[in-house]
Amino acid sequence: MQGGGKSLNNRAVMLHLLDDVLGWVAVLVGSILIHFTGWYIIDPLLSLVVAAFILYNVVGNLKRVFRVFLQSTPEGFDYDDL
Repeated sequence: MQGGGKSLNNRAVMLHLLDDVLGWVAVLVGSILIHFTGWYIIDPLLSLVVAAFILYNVVGNLKRVFRVFLQSTPEGFDYDDL
């Protein structure tokens, strides 16, 4: 994870991997809770939590991408290096 998150591509890939891991954790935790408690409502609730997390990160990433598309400079851009 050295230098991770510095570019928009790195951030998008890291968020995608985090979303995948979060989905697998939700499935694991949800299945264990359903097995021991019988509360089947846990599955859709965890799905909504994961979906909200993904949507929050997508909106934040899209804001950064649109700034670049509109010819703005990305955060942390160093003009001297250019």
